[in-house]
Amino acid sequence: DIAANLEAQKDATSVRDKEHGEYSAERTESEQCAGALEAAVKVLSGAGEKKKAFLETMQEAQVLSVVDGIRTVVSRPAVSKAMAARDLQMVERFIQHPEDFMGSRAGGFLSAVQIANNPF
Repeated sequence: DIAANLEAQKDATSVRDKEHGEYSAERTESEQCAGALEAAVKVLSGAGEKKKAFLETMQEAQVLSVVDGIRTVVSRPAVSKAMAARDLQMVERFIQHPEDFMGSRAGGFLSAVQIANNPF
């Protein structure tokens, strides 16, 4: 039954192609999320340090540009399951009020960086 074998191969190939497409899409999204977290860590690593006005302005712009990427990451179910509630609250606070993490109001900054480095 060569015809049945060929049909089974065709079906199996179709399933593999579909699963590969889903995997590729999820992988791309995960890579983008990881990139957003890396950018957040980079931006936050200098938060709260005394810098000249120009550097502070640049830093503020970087922080604000990262907020949307972090928002996307935090909205994923895997993130809320992998993070402690306290850490998730800190990240949500960063998303809602990024200005609290810049300049002299950067209290809690270290916790935000630790959250961003949390492997999930």
